[in-house]
Amino acid sequence: MTSTPTPRTVADTRWDCGGCTKCCRHFALGPVSDEIVQGLHALQIQRDWAPAAEGFAVQREGPQGTTAWFLRRRDDGACIFLREDGLCAVHALHGAQAKPSFCREYPFMLIEEPDLPPAVVVRGDCGGWAESFQEGAPIVDATTPLLSLKRAHPAGRFHLDPIPLLRGVGIGQGQWAAVEDRLEPLLRQPAGQDSTIEQIVSRSCQALHQLVGRPAPDPDPERYQGALGACSLHLRRVLRPAVEQPPGDDPEIRGMHAFLRESLELLDAAASELHHLRRLDPSASQYLSLVLRNELLGRLFQPLGGLPPWLGSAALGVRIASAACPGQGPIPARELGPRLATWIRLTRHATTQRFLIQMRPALIDLFEHASPDPGA
Repeated sequence: MTSTPTPRTVADTRWDCGGCTKCCRHFALGPVSDEIVQGLHALQIQRDWAPAAEGFAVQREGPQGTTAWFLRRRDDGACIFLREDGLCAVHALHGAQAKPSFCREYPFMLIEEPDLPPAVVVRGDCGGWAESFQEGAPIVDATTPLLSLKRAHPAGRFHLDPIPLLRGVGIGQGQWAAVEDRLEPLLRQPAGQDSTIEQIVSRSCQALHQLVGRPAPDPDPERYQGALGACSLHLRRVLRPAVEQPPGDDPEIRGMHAFLRESLELLDAAASELHHLRRLDPSASQYLSLVLRNELLGRLFQPLGGLPPWLGSAALGVRIASAACPGQGPIPARELGPRLATWIRLTRHATTQRFLIQMRPALIDLFEHASPDPGA
């Protein structure tokens, strides 16, 4: 009998749901398996939940190009089963086992790789993670049910090969473990200490260049500030026309419109303060460390095309989230977290990823020219 390998996790990761409902509003509500759709019909969910009386699922193109079921949205773009108190009607009426697999899995993510045990991580686009990262349930508590979950969607897979490590330097997947071992401790933040994202990115840049025997570029504050401004301006210019266009009556479009509007509001709130350094307090530093280390283990640098643009995007996202926070002193996790989650959702969204690809040279500038000096 073959035993199931113990999943790899970022050991100090904790999470509990805080009921922010972002995942019920700003994410794709599917695919949903035929079994779940039929089960909800058998449970007579349309009788017990009035908003679903005219149907609760629609068929459209899924992630593999085939037709799949997706949950319907309310007129405001939220899931048809989202109650006014922020809870799920399916869960409340019939338990977690009646919900679609993507609902039961989020914000965890399973990553499968050849020749390695699976990895389980928490996604940084969870809007409420910053409220529970210190006192929530350990991630190891979620691994067993996650591995046994019957999915209508595939587990994540690490597909970049070669993996872009630096400008003009790629490595094979077989060499990745050595890079991960080198980088992960640099992203770890000791409890009780504060930091800046620039310090984290700068030491990561130095380490990766040392690993391949190349001299690292000198920090260039002027070039760094220029890249910050260029990226922020580019995103605001491409998002504003989409937000200013009326969304119409289609709930799917209204859901997308609400997500883009929230993203633009974040960018606008940060614009005037983007170049002013805001320190993170120890709680925010610890939270950011967990986000980055989970993204590293989850290979979530893949959508951005490698480590340099991913770390550059982290620098940009933390600067934007920090600049949008109220007050003048060090920023706590509870203020940084929801804003950083909005940024991460933006970088993961298929509609906006092409704009980020256009920004890749500037993101690499942020990676290469971040200064370890907090005053720079």
